[in-house]
Amino acid sequence: MKILIILLNFNLICIFTLAQNLPINIGNLTMDEFSLAGIDVDTSASAVIMMDFGKASFEFTGIRFQYKLEVVSRKKILNKNGLDGANIFIPINWSKSGAKDAIKLVKGYTYNLKNGALNKTRLEKSSTFIESTTENLRQYKIAFPDVKVGSVIEYHYVLISPFLGNLPPWYFQNTIPVIHSEFYLSVPEYLDYQLFPSGYLSFNINEKSSSTRQLPQSSGLRTRASDPASYTKTQSYNVDNYHWVLENAPAFKAESFISAPTNYITKMEFEIRGIRGLDHIYHPIFGSWEQLTKTYLESYSFGKLLDNHGFLSSDISSMTFESENDKIMKITDMVRNKLEWNGWSSDFASHPLKKTWEKGKGNSADINLLLIAALREAGVDADPVLLSTREHGFIKENFAVAKQFNYVIARVIYDNDKTMLLDATDRFIPTGILPVRCLNGRGWLVVKHGGQWIDLMPNKTSSTSFICNMSLNQSTTSGNIKIQFNGYPSYKLKKEYQDIGEDQFIDSVKEKHKDWDIHNYQISGLKSVKQPLAISYDLSIDDEVVSNGNVIFLDPMLGQGLHENPFKMDERKYPVDYAFPKKEVYLLKIDYPEDFIIDELPSPIATMMPDHTGKFSYNVTAKDHTISVTSIYEINKSVFGQTEYAALKQFHQIIVDKQAEQVVLKKRTE
Repeated sequence: MKILIILLNFNLICIFTLAQNLPINIGNLTMDEFSLAGIDVDTSASAVIMMDFGKASFEFTGIRFQYKLEVVSRKKILNKNGLDGANIFIPINWSKSGAKDAIKLVKGYTYNLKNGALNKTRLEKSSTFIESTTENLRQYKIAFPDVKVGSVIEYHYVLISPFLGNLPPWYFQNTIPVIHSEFYLSVPEYLDYQLFPSGYLSFNINEKSSSTRQLPQSSGLRTRASDPASYTKTQSYNVDNYHWVLENAPAFKAESFISAPTNYITKMEFEIRGIRGLDHIYHPIFGSWEQLTKTYLESYSFGKLLDNHGFLSSDISSMTFESENDKIMKITDMVRNKLEWNGWSSDFASHPLKKTWEKGKGNSADINLLLIAALREAGVDADPVLLSTREHGFIKENFAVAKQFNYVIARVIYDNDKTMLLDATDRFIPTGILPVRCLNGRGWLVVKHGGQWIDLMPNKTSSTSFICNMSLNQSTTSGNIKIQFNGYPSYKLKKEYQDIGEDQFIDSVKEKHKDWDIHNYQISGLKSVKQPLAISYDLSIDDEVVSNGNVIFLDPMLGQGLHENPFKMDERKYPVDYAFPKKEVYLLKIDYPEDFIIDELPSPIATMMPDHTGKFSYNVTAKDHTISVTSIYEINKSVFGQTEYAALKQFHQIIVDKQAEQVVLKKRTE
């Protein structure tokens, strides 16, 4: 567990509840509500959330301190793309110690219009079940019956949880429109919660009030092993009551080049910072990064595992190394080839490292902690780095909270002062390169006597190069194209090739260019993760040439140019996140007929963004009946802020306009 569960000593159960009544009457939908009478709905949406209501309260028992979350929701399905929204997934925490969340009072209905009247189908228990997602997380699935386009579904559940650090965020916005979202939170003075609002929509109601209640006095904070004791004297305590409402929230639409939408969607998050006992002594749950580091190092699912690597001695001693760098490369290859990643991201190992080595499979922490242990067995200076994957969201560096992390990699120091970040979960990525999922800001280096933030962003640019040698006649263009992929584009395509096979891989290329006649297809670089992937093929093209016999219009990019600006909004509320720097080089040489002359060539251009964060150059020349085209496009940093959006949009519009220009050839008249 990522927080210390501190229990309060009460013989009586004291429940902090809210006096608010539920905003909708479950099981009694009216015809006006069903038809969304008087409500302006986005007709492009697949569904609409009519009502999301939640309230969180807290209760203390003689054995456990827990929270209670009550949720009521109603949704209307507008078209067939919204039918999947009738499957509801509720995350459930489930620890190895036996502690787990409990779902209670689940009930729901599906409404349909039949013969002019509303027909109601009750949700049966057989339509609800629990399925696993990770080692410590399950999900409670609700599959609503009789759902079709036009249906309305509604449900009501109560979740009881002992995991104080896992009070889930409340999402006021969704990927579909939300007509009304409302949340209440009541926090007794014994609990210290930090609230984190995020997103770009303003609340219709955002209020806080205080109240006073009575509570039987206890001896104060105790651990699970403490002896029970209680007092009969009552005392007053203060409660902070929060209330938020957001109405008519538009659907969140992810724009181009965005990291996890959860980073930007309008929501409220809750982090418990500590517990205050009746004796007024404050017990912090999260404190400094140094304290968090100590917790990880003392965990038997993390730091303590790294001390036991003797079982790897025979494997390491049988290897020979030419240098420290060679040692790192070979040991990483050994772990990567021996262990298969099961697809689960975690910052804690699920088994002792020796068991993982014997099984040959594990989560990301199993594999990368074992990598660190193997490197240490070989005498390499290796330490873990905690991070949050791109899908998991950003890290709040001001708050030392373990649940912000869901992944761990290795950092090594070699040749005195050189450093390298390592991940052994992906067999298609070379040593020293992190998977794209890890490229998310900074990670926390876990070392004794402190720790520090480590930049995760790559310092090498990934590139794609097109080298085209073609011949032009009045109706077609034919020749050869060679495409070389370096860095992340290469790793992605190699994995795709492995997953679908050569025939489907070639078909996928042909599918992108249906009007191209592609043959003599060759692929190289597949046998080594270190080599770039290269694809070459012969082709003939009809659709990039327009001719009336006397005039030829040629697309000098052969359809490989940027056809439209990826940035269409006048303003952007979110950063532009490319994940990694990139470069695209396009080189074309095309011979044209002797009886034609150049009538018009695109003018050359060279432009760049401030601080050289983006560069574009384009040049078309003609000599000895050969047209030469050079186009170079560079993005030299991974993330652009909102204030850079206008320049980025203008930069890409210049590229679109320039690459759309054609070469015009005319037949000789003499």
